[in-house]
Amino acid sequence: MRVFFSPEPKNKRVSIDTVIASVKGAKSSVIFCMFDPTDPELITSLLATGDRKKLLYGLLNSISDPTAKKNNRSDSGEAPRQPSAATQIKVTLFNRSRKDKKVLAYSFFRPGATPAEFLPELSSVDLSSESTLAPPKAGPKKRGPPAVHIHHKFIVIDADTDDPTIYTGSANLSNNSTHKNDENLLEIKGNPQLARTYLAEFMRLYGHYRARALWNLAHGGQAKRGRKKRSKSADSRVADAFTLKRSRDAWAKGAYTPGTPDFRARTQLAGG
Repeated sequence: MRVFFSPEPKNKRVSIDTVIASVKGAKSSVIFCMFDPTDPELITSLLATGDRKKLLYGLLNSISDPTAKKNNRSDSGEAPRQPSAATQIKVTLFNRSRKDKKVLAYSFFRPGATPAEFLPELSSVDLSSESTLAPPKAGPKKRGPPAVHIHHKFIVIDADTDDPTIYTGSANLSNNSTHKNDENLLEIKGNPQLARTYLAEFMRLYGHYRARALWNLAHGGQAKRGRKKRSKSADSRVADAFTLKRSRDAWAKGAYTPGTPDFRARTQLAGG
């Protein structure tokens, strides 16, 4: 185990480059759970893991198309011709999240878009009704800052092997966290038990938000806004992803078709 401390000098990025090198060297899988990573080299290396046919899953706090924001457009209303590196990588994440659904955002499931029988992901939680204390005296209701739901900072490489690497700590793995903030980043190698604990907790979170995201997409939540750009076949694929299957083969076929993501997940996470 070793630790990196920031801020680093402007011309140095030892901590984040160490993470990138480890991601590029992944032999089996990479999972990541972060708030808002904006380093282009890091995101590129993460997404390239999936392109190399390795297991890749990611969970972020939000994924938005920055070119759709008014303050990111020219006077003519068009997206900038030369967006910043951070904007470019956000666009890449946005497009990838719509393409293969292996990188999901907490913001897929907001209050007001709650599927039947699901509790909403609240921006703040009021448990006063469960309190054993007397209710506060009447007066203006004080509200604290909204909770950030995905504010984790961890990347686990080859968690399904006996030689994993874990990165965690306070650093958001961004330019600010590397060069401006007082942060720490832990590197933990060779601890399969800890890596698998991280993997299990990640898959719990990922499965939770993936199910809700697919429900919203299949039932018009997110799909309505993008319907003009979506084909009927795309809509049917989304709907099919969250429909109960009527036969065993319909559930299992993809997991036994070599080359599919489901096949890789089954063989790597279930051990053959």
